[in-house]
Amino acid sequence: QQTTNPTASGSATRTYSGTSSHSVTHTCTPLATRTTTPSRTFASPTCTITPTGTHTPTSTLTGSYTSTYMATPASTRTLSPTRTATDTLTASTTRVRLSAYLIVGNTKRLSAADVAIHARLAQKDGLAFIVNVADDDNDTTAVAVQHDVVCIADSVDPAKLDPRYRELSVPIITAHPAVMRALGMAAEAYQTVSAVVDVVKPSEPLAAGYSGLVKVYHTPQTQTYIPADQGLRLVGLQPGLGDRASIFYLTEGDPLTPTGGQPAVASAKRVALFGGQAVSYTYQGWRLFDRAMQFAVGRGPGPATPTSTPTSTTVFRTVYLVVGDSLDLTAADWAVQQVLQRDLGFQVVLVDDGEATPAAAQSLDLIYFAFSVHAPALAGTGFNETAV
Repeated sequence: QQTTNPTASGSATRTYSGTSSHSVTHTCTPLATRTTTPSRTFASPTCTITPTGTHTPTSTLTGSYTSTYMATPASTRTLSPTRTATDTLTASTTRVRLSAYLIVGNTKRLSAADVAIHARLAQKDGLAFIVNVADDDNDTTAVAVQHDVVCIADSVDPAKLDPRYRELSVPIITAHPAVMRALGMAAEAYQTVSAVVDVVKPSEPLAAGYSGLVKVYHTPQTQTYIPADQGLRLVGLQPGLGDRASIFYLTEGDPLTPTGGQPAVASAKRVALFGGQAVSYTYQGWRLFDRAMQFAVGRGPGPATPTSTPTSTTVFRTVYLVVGDSLDLTAADWAVQQVLQRDLGFQVVLVDDGEATPAAAQSLDLIYFAFSVHAPALAGTGFNETAV
């Protein structure tokens, strides 16, 4: 038995020498002809040459003989063509969920606005944030800095906020006038009652594509505004009050209102929204809220955000939800609101039974009286005659 590296076909010759000599011709026959697509060059396998039988020389000292050998590969290999740098990569459309740190006045007793904002932030087919709620009594910047954005609700007590939020290197969004002053976003901040905002910079991301007067509340509610001469990047004004900004922002490096020993420039984006009474937001108001959150974390409009206002032929759009106490929802009130908003797609106007009026509900699509309402509070209000 001899070992050699034969080619795919041909012969191998070995010469023996001694007192006489003779030559042996080995003919190597491959088992099969291999064809590969695409064409490539294969290294010759190591073959073991095994005689098929014995050979007997015609003479002890001289002569020649011929023996037939078969080339058997040492192993059977399946060969695949090697791919060169032409692979096509398909990008995934799945977006990483970001985290939001929602600071409220009382985590054990969320206000209706707190509940609405939390639901909107966490809505999986919308903003889809992972939301962590903190009480203004025990929130810390050490925890806040681990999130992608901080949202400070209207229910907080600004006096309880850690002053180090001013220098936090995470985007912050708020509609609270005292919080704006504490963060150095404005030297002065005030409130008024209005249902609209005048978008004067439609090209700005925070404008959400709107221009001119935009109805942000179903009924007039509290809105925050500041003098527009404070060097801010303003987007929306409060109509009828001159140059009073209701929507504005700062970016990293923009100057803050000077305070002794405090940082003079913003460490990250600071976004001021028109108001925090989220239970009364219109479709347009929610779009402005969504865009503010997306802008704060550096994202474009999400795929779940409609590009136009739904028509009234789609579904009932807005429900007037009357409850016993909008600041202290019962478990049933909360469940009804969630089903209306999350599962059925309604916008919900939440109102106390003592403040509910047919006139306020007249422009809406449906009135829902929760089980928590006090019937005497509705006596003589005229709801039985409303066309809604």
